[in-house]
Amino acid sequence: MRTSIVILAAATAVAAQSPLIEEYAQRYDFWLNPPSACSSGSSGCVALKCGTGQCQFGKSCGTWAGMANTCCEARHGGDTFGCGEFEDLLKGFNLKSGGDAADLTESGMSTCPDGSVFLLSNQDDRTRSYCCPFGKDGVVAVDYGQFLNNLTIQAVRCIPGVRTSTGGSDSPSTTASSGSPARTSTGATGSSTPNSANTLKNVFALAPIAFMALAAL
Repeated sequence: MRTSIVILAAATAVAAQSPLIEEYAQRYDFWLNPPSACSSGSSGCVALKCGTGQCQFGKSCGTWAGMANTCCEARHGGDTFGCGEFEDLLKGFNLKSGGDAADLTESGMSTCPDGSVFLLSNQDDRTRSYCCPFGKDGVVAVDYGQFLNNLTIQAVRCIPGVRTSTGGSDSPSTTASSGSPARTSTGATGSSTPNSANTLKNVFALAPIAFMALAAL
């Protein structure tokens, strides 16, 4: 009986986190930033050339959010890649009116509320976090400074979700830009933290804890 209770408790904890894990697996986030300066020495540009600078952060150089010579990076499922497949969505995206402004938590509340996911911390108060609701992806525009020494957050927006097409394909679909999210989550009970990897580690750490409890019976 006690064994069944321990196993049930562990399974319940994992199930409570599953909507958050599912959301991180499905979501796309897009990061935009100006190119950084190239070295004036013999090394010159060591990353992707972009205008007169280089994309030390970003996998694509082009016109993104109406800004020429801008670096862009798409993030999905732990991978980073260029933004070429999302040109229709991002090329003319308005950082002031596109989508919705991300929610910013109160000071001291770095954990995003239930039903939302973490994007990044506020530059002036690291205990505040930018969050997007489940079903919404993120567009983040930052400036790392000419020499990557002065982060400035320019915009954090939440947009209708960009989902992989049905049938298991990994090819992204941008048909969700009409205003209604392409993905939905029901019964979401997990709270997001500033590091999705920590969430995953916490969930999978439940298994050995359960076994330790069983060994003590």
